[in-house]
Amino acid sequence: MRKEYIAKILGNNPNVIENDNGSAVVVSIKTSDIDIYVTVPYDINEVFWEAKNKEGVVLVQDSHEFYGDTEYEDIRECLLDIQDVMKAPKFRVSNEGKTLEAYGYQWYYLFGEFNS
Repeated sequence: MRKEYIAKILGNNPNVIENDNGSAVVVSIKTSDIDIYVTVPYDINEVFWEAKNKEGVVLVQDSHEFYGDTEYEDIRECLLDIQDVMKAPKFRVSNEGKTLEAYGYQWYYLFGEFNS
């Protein structure tokens, strides 16, 4: 994913920084109880998610790989979801600790094991 494409969607935000080796953007979204870190690499079409509590313990980890006919649409939608969550972050762990949900108009799946 090109750096310019990511920056165009996520914008100029202090919570969006480039990692130390310049290979990815890292988005940090912090709330009073859960911190979310999203790594968006430049050279592969994958996004890595991690949720930690305030003590630094990893609660949920996941990655989303994008491929196929809808690859670029799916990446765009994922980046828009990240941008949306940054505006008013509210999270909860569900599905017996396997899923992280975000709150919009209602609770919805963000990452982790899909709760069916």
